[in-house]
Amino acid sequence: MLASGGVMPAGIGHRMLVFLGFLLLALGLTGCGNSPEPEPDVAPVTELTQADIEATVEARVERAKTSLVVPKATPVAMHTPDANSYFSAAYNDAEEGWHQQAIKKYTESIRLDPSRALAYNNRGVSYHNLGQYSRAIQDYDEAIGLDPSATAYRNRGVSYYRLGQYSRAIQDYDEAIGLD
Repeated sequence: MLASGGVMPAGIGHRMLVFLGFLLLALGLTGCGNSPEPEPDVAPVTELTQADIEATVEARVERAKTSLVVPKATPVAMHTPDANSYFSAAYNDAEEGWHQQAIKKYTESIRLDPSRALAYNNRGVSYHNLGQYSRAIQDYDEAIGLDPSATAYRNRGVSYYRLGQYSRAIQDYDEAIGLD
């Protein structure tokens, strides 16, 4: 038995009835008590058969299809990644060992915000990890020019060391110690 006193049609489970109830509600097949009169093609029934339900739903769906309004497309502003987005993505790539991708993203971050010393420093680390020590030193030079940090001096010293330029490496290590 249904709550309204109707009989549940054979072959329709509880979930199907709930789904159909929501569908009927969405298509406007049920009255909410505020309607002045029922729609002409919906007759009040106490017992529904599977065929009655399907025919009613199909009729409502067809009517809904003909009354759909498709709005004109409006231009949507695309999200433009900023320097922080590129920096974060580059950092994640570097953490995974994908230094070539990290370098490209750090480069884009630097293009968007050339005053970010940490972006130069981190791109230098990626160059260093790829064995491109001279290129790493160029980035550490930029980082030190913007923000003379112990980290940038220490990193540049390691790259100098890898190139066999030990006196320069020692100078950078001493500078890093002085800033720590």
